[in-house]
Amino acid sequence: MRKAIVIDLDGTITVDDPSSGYEAKPVNEPVRDALGAARASGYEIVVHTARNMRTYAGDLEKIFAHTRPVAAAWLDGNAVPYDGLIVGKPWCGPGGYYVDDKNLHVEEFRFRFSEEVAARTVDVVVSFYNEGPNVEAAHEANLRLHRLFGIQHFVYVDNGSTDDTGARLDRIADHDRAVKVVHVPRNLGYGNGYKAGLAHATADWVVTNHADSQFDAYGFFSGHAERLLEAIREGRSVFPRRLNRPWLDVANTTLLRGVLALVLGRRLGDFNGQPKLLETSLAKAAAAGAPDDFTFDLWLYARFPQDRALAIEVMQRSRLHGRSTWNVNWRAKARLFLAYLKTALSLRLSFPQEAPDAHARRLQ
Repeated sequence: MRKAIVIDLDGTITVDDPSSGYEAKPVNEPVRDALGAARASGYEIVVHTARNMRTYAGDLEKIFAHTRPVAAAWLDGNAVPYDGLIVGKPWCGPGGYYVDDKNLHVEEFRFRFSEEVAARTVDVVVSFYNEGPNVEAAHEANLRLHRLFGIQHFVYVDNGSTDDTGARLDRIADHDRAVKVVHVPRNLGYGNGYKAGLAHATADWVVTNHADSQFDAYGFFSGHAERLLEAIREGRSVFPRRLNRPWLDVANTTLLRGVLALVLGRRLGDFNGQPKLLETSLAKAAAAGAPDDFTFDLWLYARFPQDRALAIEVMQRSRLHGRSTWNVNWRAKARLFLAYLKTALSLRLSFPQEAPDAHARRLQ
């Protein structure tokens, strides 16, 4: 099946410099590099330009005779990889726009086809429990990640829901072949849902997120593009640090992390932040033996190689629909605390079973 990148020339492959004629325009080197990565990944490169459409009043014969040779010479002279050059694209004017559902902004293109990202596949894993009203909105938000990553599958877990969550997920899968729905017959907890999702992840990297739209994955990754590229280049996964949380939640979390740090004998960062970007093999290894409940994220964070993890700030928003079922009152908070304490003790006991140097690194 043909895959093509259809890309504009002026102001995209060229650097927009009014002082330079068409023959002498500088090349946008990061875009040229991204085109090379895209071509190496199996994409055909087609340059489509509106150059001189205004100058020659849309006369395609003049444009083909005068514009195309100059553009082709410039592309060849600047070692731009391309397979086709099409002139005569309608000019939208200085205040106009090109609208296309397959459109990538140049910054998205540079990220998506950077050397670090282009060669890696990504699965998106989300666990849904009684999130019926949030299902379609969550998928729409996740679809935007196609603009940044080579998404292989959206792995959606119906984690024993008793509402219409499973049916809604199945309807999405009927219309999108990239969606894989995993049905868990009985809800055993938050952690069990994500373990089921990770078990079906086969891409190089995995993005995890919640189903309630509290964390905008596209906004997070696009807003931290340069830091993400550096992290991926270094082989580091991302555990976000939440901002914009209610002050009482921050206070409770700070106290909880302080107690857990004493139990574990090491400092703890924010382990509950989403969306996470994790190397799949490391995530699966870290999740082995994890609890089925909401303390799964603590286990994943604590068992993940700390020299392979990076914290980046993420904005937390209000839930789109519904409310949390496990952090609603002081009694629930007490149960949370005891559950986290139990998991921390289990983690503490598991550390000495590793090689001594691995345990020491965790304590640093």
